Amino acid sequence: MTNSLKSKEDLIELFKELNESLFNYFFFRVFYNKEVAEDLTSELFLKIWNKREHFDSSKSSLKTWIYSIARNHLIDYIRKEGRIDKVAIDNEILSNIKGRSDIEEKHLFDFVIETIDRLDDENRELIVLRYIIGLEIDEIAKVNSKSYNATKVAIYRSIQKLKDKINGE
Repeated sequence: MTNSLKSKEDLIELFKELNESLFNYFFFRVFYNKEVAEDLTSELFLKIWNKREHFDSSKSSLKTWIYSIARNHLIDYIRKEGRIDKVAIDNEILSNIKGRSDIEEKHLFDFVIETIDRLDDENRELIVLRYIIGLEIDEIAKVNSKSYNATKVAIYRSIQKLKDKINGE
């Protein structure tokens, strides 16, 4: 991954590398609304380009900086729109998720996603960032302005809450 945004070519490379994971970040946070996730992703890349002068590689990696902007962009969207209406998971969307072609796996995946949706915002975000987007704990810590240890404990607790919900507790 490029660690600078000095040219449009850098932005294009960044887009190729992060577009899918940023789309997924928004997609799972706006209750599977593909159009909204696409809009938020496009708007985010414009914000990244417009704020590129503010990036300081001595403070964070480019990826961490981008996810911080993404998080703030999502918060702004939710504040502006108010409550987001949940839409059902579309079979076409599920079939496009890697490794989820079997019907039983789709039902299991659907169940897990619905259970994640029942978590509060903070726990849901931690699980999405760590296990769906695949960010490392130190990256999540920087995005959320928390220490590594506090983030690690929070992720562990989020997983425990998810397990409790799955087990019906």
